[in-house]
Amino acid sequence: MRMDANIRIDSQFLFAFICMIRIGVDARSLEGERTGVGRYLYELLKEWKQNALSQAQFYLYFKKEIPSDIAKDFTAPAFILKRLPTFFGRPSNAFFLHIAFPWALRNDRTAHAFCPAYVAPFVSPVPFSVTIHDIVYSARPELYFWPSRIDRFLLPWLSARSARRAVKIFAPSQFTKSEIMKVWKIPEEKIVVTPEGVGDEFFARTDETLLIRERYGISAPFFLYVGSIFTRRHVAECIRAFEKIAQEFLDLQFFIAGKDRTRPPVYIDRVVQETNKQLGRNAVIRVDFIEPHLLPAVMRSAFAVVWLSDYEGFGLPALEAMASGTPLVTSHAGSLPEVVGNTAIVVSNPDDVREVLQAFRSVVSDETLRQQLRDAGSARARLFTWKSCAQQTRNAILDTL
Repeated sequence: MRMDANIRIDSQFLFAFICMIRIGVDARSLEGERTGVGRYLYELLKEWKQNALSQAQFYLYFKKEIPSDIAKDFTAPAFILKRLPTFFGRPSNAFFLHIAFPWALRNDRTAHAFCPAYVAPFVSPVPFSVTIHDIVYSARPELYFWPSRIDRFLLPWLSARSARRAVKIFAPSQFTKSEIMKVWKIPEEKIVVTPEGVGDEFFARTDETLLIRERYGISAPFFLYVGSIFTRRHVAECIRAFEKIAQEFLDLQFFIAGKDRTRPPVYIDRVVQETNKQLGRNAVIRVDFIEPHLLPAVMRSAFAVVWLSDYEGFGLPALEAMASGTPLVTSHAGSLPEVVGNTAIVVSNPDDVREVLQAFRSVVSDETLRQQLRDAGSARARLFTWKSCAQQTRNAILDTL
């Protein structure tokens, strides 16, 4: 009996000790309009919350503010939320990443840091892992949108340095893993492939056309593009192809949601204005952002989703289109073949407006094809879950402790 009591006491002590493991998280991407990295991190945290991770306590560090939904949904003791000091009252990414974040990691006695957005502190007081979503800026710099000249040097250098110093690198696809190994010469054993997922809300089959019409001024049928607008994603070519098919199908619209990251002479808003003028109606509608809670409804309401790209590390909008049962028009570059398989209409040369137009015609005119794409896409999308992504990420982090 005494031996059993000792074992029970020792187990309780060990459990309490394990629970003290602290993991610091760069949570800046959860602030503001939550796209890309922010949605990725949110889904990981949500899964870690639902599948109680007793081995760790997460310290989420913010730059400007703690979002209200995060404060409500992620509470102590599993999550500790902190807004870090700013640079003389001004929020600075450099100050946050290289000074405030490392200081907090040391001050809170964390055991590990998770950096979900390409880069880590120049000097970290604790071991860290980093997610590298793609390395287009190093592998194909001519395809990248450079905010400034200094970014052209700093981003590839700091990201590569972060990857080399990380104890674990998370990549969303085998393609990104192979790019990291090839371009940066990173050992394979450091890289863990953690494919992204798609939420259950995208598999719902409700009709919200009225909601979308009232919110964005669009009505079915419409083509949809969602994501930052880079030149490599051929949005301008898609608009030009749409202009031609919209002359045949007079009720057809094209909804484009994403911030414009193009350079002159493209400027998507200019292309949109010229197209609408040529068509004599508000056929192309563009917004900077779709609220996350409305995105599944928009996806479901679309006639087809267009996602052409010369380089992607994963391609989350393509996966979400498939889950929504919406036909997908895409290309087979970068990671997209891993995600899409043979469940979409493929444009082999997105620079060719005529080929894009032919893809549009196929999806508009062939109901049998549309149904095949819906069924195949939805089935394949179920292979990708945030639960699996979160579990693999969690396990790899804990293996380093």
